Amino acid sequence: MMETEKLALSVGDATMITMDDVEEMVGHTREEALYELNEAIAQHQPDMALRIVSRLLESGLHPLAVVAGLRNYLRRLLLVRSFLEQEEPFYEPRMAYGAFQKRYLPAMKKLKGNGHELLKGHPFVVYKLFSQAEKVTLINLQKCMAYVLDAEYALKGSAVSDKVLVEDCLLRILEKM
Repeated sequence: MMETEKLALSVGDATMITMDDVEEMVGHTREEALYELNEAIAQHQPDMALRIVSRLLESGLHPLAVVAGLRNYLRRLLLVRSFLEQEEPFYEPRMAYGAFQKRYLPAMKKLKGNGHELLKGHPFVVYKLFSQAEKVTLINLQKCMAYVLDAEYALKGSAVSDKVLVEDCLLRILEKM
């Protein structure tokens, strides 16, 4: 209610609130943009991923924070990928969401404990992460983590532009995903 009032006050005497007015007041959150970046990586959309990284950097997000977001995403994929490598419970590639939610996820929670950080989220979000992880090998995920570490190191002492370093890391990750 308060946000709606702020929006109404910000447009003044205008008779209509436009989408541009809403965008100006709300804009994109950094968390939303990082989620979009993860999705662009998972969907193999380098153009979209590069646009999102540019938007994040232009909005003032530190390049190390962008790389940390990539590292966190890859860490979750690595952990899920290790779950997929286990014999029990058996994960069927390209498993339907219903089967994942009703059979696999409860079995995994029983095995790993209900409190495991990756299994706490909304079942569909967890399912999407598992679906993404099944498409990438452990070796490629490990290489991607090495790219992230290289980028973090370079960002702390290289003469190369921060944007170039982040974009290079992102493109190298996309190549392996």
